[in-house]
Amino acid sequence: MQDTGRSRDAEVVTVEEMESNEEVWADWLKQENEYAVGDRKSMEAGGGKYLNFIKIVLRKK
Repeated sequence: MQDTGRSRDAEVVTVEEMESNEEVWADWLKQENEYAVGDRKSMEAGGGKYLNFIKIVLRKK
């Protein structure tokens, strides 16, 4: 079984919730790609209180 928390080429510096969540969602939902269009219904139904954007910063080894 592979350890998904490790990589030979990069190390995880930080994983955190993005601070500008409302702004990021507003920008995302304006997009016309199929995923953003599909997310609009979820957000209209109140999904925003359960969904978030996560920032992952890696450092190349």
